[in-house]
This record gives sequence, C-alpha cells and structure tokens, in this order.
Amino acid sequence: MNLLLRIIADAESYNGLTELLEILGSITNGLSVPLKQEHQDFFRRVLIPLHKIKTLQTFNTQLQLCVKNYLEKQINLGNDLIH
Repeated sequence: MNLLLRIIADAESYNGLTELLEILGSITNGLSVPLKQEHQDFFRRVLIPLHKIKTLQTFNTQLQLCVKNYLEKQINLGNDLIH
C-alpha cells in the first residue's frame, strides 16, 4: 500500500504498476462479502486516487478490473467512485 500511496503522491507511473494491479485484481476477486472496513478504506484512499495520475492509460485496464471487483462485492462503493 505504501508504494501505491507514493505513486499517487508523485503522480507518476512506475515500472511494475501494471503487474501489481493485475495481482491486486486477483486478490480482490477472492475477497469475502461484506468487505472489511480496511478494504473499503483501501478502495477510497488508493484505487480512486489512482485515476488522477497522468499516465493512467498505461494501467487503466488493470485498474478497472480492480474497481469492478470491488463494486461487485459492495455496490455502495460506487457512490464514492462517482464523487
């Protein structure tokens, strides 16, 4: 998580971010319902801000997969994503 927060703070893309998000997508697919508060916080504090990085197009597909997995588990997180 610290690496992802550093990427958000620097607003840059890093080598391996695409692969890291692919792994995260697999992990989020296996999360149990309802999501724990720490998983919801991760969604709000890390995944949503990743959409603001200038080089979003390089990892957009993997980020969308992670977000989709979270929304399938808990649809009300969509409100945070939209806002």
